[in-house]
Amino acid sequence: MNLVLHITVFIFFWLHLPLLLADNSNTATATITAKPGCQSTWGNLTVPYPFGIGVNVSCSLNPSFNINCDTFSDPPKAFLGTTDLEVTAIFDNKIWVKNSLASVCYDKDGNAPTDNLVSISLMNTSFSPSTENQLTVIGGLQNLVETYNIKKCNLRRKREVLACNMQQKACILLILWLPFSFSISKQTINNSTIALPGCPTKCGNISVPYPFGIGLDAGCSIGPWYDINCSKSFNPPKPFLSRTNGEIIDISETKIRVKSNGIAYRCYNQTGGITRECPTVYGIDETSPFNFSNENKFIVVGCDDVSYMAKVATDNLISSCAAICSKSSDLSDGSCSGIGCCQNSIPKGLKNYINFLNSYGNHTKVSSFNRCGYSFLGEQCRYRFHPSDVSDSNFEHRIVETVPMVFDWVIGNQTCAEAQKSSLFACQENSICVDSDTGLGGYHCNCSKGYKGNPYLRPGCQDINECENNPCHPYGICTNTPGGYKCSCQHGYFGDGSKFGSGCIGQPRADPDH
Repeated sequence: MNLVLHITVFIFFWLHLPLLLADNSNTATATITAKPGCQSTWGNLTVPYPFGIGVNVSCSLNPSFNINCDTFSDPPKAFLGTTDLEVTAIFDNKIWVKNSLASVCYDKDGNAPTDNLVSISLMNTSFSPSTENQLTVIGGLQNLVETYNIKKCNLRRKREVLACNMQQKACILLILWLPFSFSISKQTINNSTIALPGCPTKCGNISVPYPFGIGLDAGCSIGPWYDINCSKSFNPPKPFLSRTNGEIIDISETKIRVKSNGIAYRCYNQTGGITRECPTVYGIDETSPFNFSNENKFIVVGCDDVSYMAKVATDNLISSCAAICSKSSDLSDGSCSGIGCCQNSIPKGLKNYINFLNSYGNHTKVSSFNRCGYSFLGEQCRYRFHPSDVSDSNFEHRIVETVPMVFDWVIGNQTCAEAQKSSLFACQENSICVDSDTGLGGYHCNCSKGYKGNPYLRPGCQDINECENNPCHPYGICTNTPGGYKCSCQHGYFGDGSKFGSGCIGQPRADPDH
């Protein structure tokens, strides 16, 4: 089949640099400065140390951090070290550089009259692309229609050709190891697992904080959707969401992790005949306070496989991914960028999906080491691809046992503004209301800064005594305040008393001769 293809690729790189965090709000922006005697800006760009403006000068940490300036442009442009990458911003813990778009376009006869290849070399520099980057492919297959019948569902797919002419920016990971420490103020429900008085707090090894509650209609939760069925058929007992029957692995302040209900697979014999197959269908009630979190990824594993995810009710395609390879030596441990393993995002607010597989050549060219293709929805950080996965006969069971799905949960379907007018508003004293970002409504409650506890239970969140962690200068005095603290200096010293400010400086002694 001749397909009209039009594919464009762009890369968007993000980074994280180890930082010295003075307190819960300070970041590197508080101390952006150049070395003494060195220029700190070029055009619209602020250049903090360890970067430095100029070549063969001592304003940077080393030549890789030189910022080379182009004086012929208006405003002036800056370029990174020995590369030809134009720097657009150095801010906080990120550095952005401009990047061109790689693209290839085909005409109706399948020829590629135009293409644009992009390469970035960071050899012999202090930088490398961050693993937080995603390689994004935009494009489609025109006149490709696939029909797949599953349990009376007819899923018909058609691709549209996308335009190819865009530019994006890229960002590069800074390999610069600085001493760092973190002050953590965000309190999760798990830090103080509290149930209603008289209600159990754990089912087996799993903590169950209010607004969830153990027992069906036991009055321990905020409502029936939050009831937890603690099944004692297991040893130790296991908790299940009462209305979705998902086995709970963990409950946090905005997420629930549940065991997967299975993965889709399609297996072939040496001649390409299908030996077994199974799609997966999963649905959450539209009226429930749960949806599939964006912490999940749609993952495909195999060497001759493409998988589609669609909404059950509408048959609308919502995600797809293709995993290919020619030989087992192509596969790389930990890599899931299309060779043996592919992953893709899902839309916000997703409540149901059907997931099924197809193959380009029914595995006839890879059957010696890969007979099956797999696809599943699972928490991204819990799955790491291994080359042996494409031939592991226990793969399905292992994924179900080790890679959970993540649900977002909220209170109700009202916004904070709407709920605050109701007597049923769930956020208690010293807490803040946060709207859901899924577009489905609902909210959750967080303890205000400087407070901890369960924001859903009366009397609300309790003040944290920050002075217990000695946040002030050794010659300082710490005074706890509601939601915070104050530092001052002992008698005979002056300054702000903070470890991260001017501290406490001894007053000079009087000269005995005067």
